[in-house]
Amino acid sequence: MAMAMCRLDRVLVAVHHAVPPTNEEWQRWFDLIDGLPVGTGRALVDTNGPCGPSPSQRRELAVHVKRVGMRSAIFTDSIVLRGMVTALAWFGIGLRAFEPGNYRDAGNYLELSKAELASAIEAIARLRLECGMRPETRPARAE
Repeated sequence: MAMAMCRLDRVLVAVHHAVPPTNEEWQRWFDLIDGLPVGTGRALVDTNGPCGPSPSQRRELAVHVKRVGMRSAIFTDSIVLRGMVTALAWFGIGLRAFEPGNYRDAGNYLELSKAELASAIEAIARLRLECGMRPETRPARAE
């Protein structure tokens, strides 16, 4: 599994492994986005490696995200992914890249409550295991 995801009320959480997600995994992500309440949806995405969406997946992602007005925070060390985040932001998507483990700043950017952020951090650890990754490879900074 390249991408594991879940929904926690208005917050989507995803973990993306070092290989590109399948089209089926992207479709599941799009379905989760489409189910969010308009204007309040948020997403935390933890990445591992330089793989990200293809150009066509980025275009489709922009359509879904704009439709619901979702804001997203992406955790990545990858310069390539940071470039993709910049490109997606050019499409008018509320998206920002953060250093892995920088939960506090990402939570502030997403305007998450402390309870929402804590639940999302727990979900990231669980989803990392589903992807065959260690629960946390970097120190968490939630405070």
